[in-house]
Amino acid sequence: MGESVKRALVMSGGGAKGIWEVGCLSRLLEKERDLDFDFFLGVSAGSLNATFLAQAPMEDGCGGTRSKEALRDQAAALARIWHDEIQGTSDVYEGDIGEKIGLGQMIAVGIFGKDSLADAAPIRSLIDRYVDPALLARSKRQLHIGAASLQSGAYFPFDQSTTDIRLAVKASTAVPGIFAPIEWERDLLVDGAIRNNTPLGKAFDARPEIEIYVIQTSPIEGHVPAEVWDMRHKSALDVLYRIAVIMSDEVLRDDIVGAREWNRAIKALEDVKVAVPAAAAAIDAEIAKLGKIRVPTRIYAPPEKLLDDELIFDKRDLDEMWLKGRARADQPPTVW
Repeated sequence: MGESVKRALVMSGGGAKGIWEVGCLSRLLEKERDLDFDFFLGVSAGSLNATFLAQAPMEDGCGGTRSKEALRDQAAALARIWHDEIQGTSDVYEGDIGEKIGLGQMIAVGIFGKDSLADAAPIRSLIDRYVDPALLARSKRQLHIGAASLQSGAYFPFDQSTTDIRLAVKASTAVPGIFAPIEWERDLLVDGAIRNNTPLGKAFDARPEIEIYVIQTSPIEGHVPAEVWDMRHKSALDVLYRIAVIMSDEVLRDDIVGAREWNRAIKALEDVKVAVPAAAAAIDAEIAKLGKIRVPTRIYAPPEKLLDDELIFDKRDLDEMWLKGRARADQPPTVW
């Protein structure tokens, strides 16, 4: 990581639900005037949000007056991008991938070897316009975003020193099968959410001095709604989509719930140290072996599912999620 970190902000993937994150953060920054972050982490839609926010200059250090003002200004600019630049699905990608995948699309993908169902040119153009490597290099804030390798299957991390950060964001937002993969150093990269939807573990690894904030677009315990299945009205593609939903939910559980259990375990060991001072040295040694620390963590997550299809960018849904995100910020976070 290099420099020490004071406070980290983790933003999950979620497609159109990314505006929920921005609504929540904008309200938090209005309420908590001393709130500032020097480390931003995100994947998928969260990578775009995190990268843009990390461009805010931090001239007087995390928590400094100018740094806080710059972050509030940057969050306001990000909100304008979501509100003004994304009026509908066509502002994100070209091609109809609604609830019913057409026979023509299936033939193009399956027979003619087309690499994606949709053309991500609009969102990639937006990334080119608003992700500024020069601003990021000067901001003094740290960044982590992630993609996944189609070749190795491994999680592929990027940080603020990445030479082509725009291409990295495009990779992190390349929804598999929907958008074409991104070529990177003889590899093919896709949406990091398939491996690490909420990179909370990376935030813990940075050992923030104060705390970690998490803004995620799904309920903390995950949410796979029950469905009545009748294969007379379902296709193989419906089955594959359902499997993707279930697998994404499992990734979320691993990311968030796993981190919670680590915090609880470390807290239990620290409590034993207090109760049995003679065992303190041995306990410290065991905690060091684990390579984990306990960091106060505040999580802002929706109480229920926000959208049925996060790849449909309906303007009414976007406006509603913006308001729901702001409303969530007015409620107490889940604290670990």
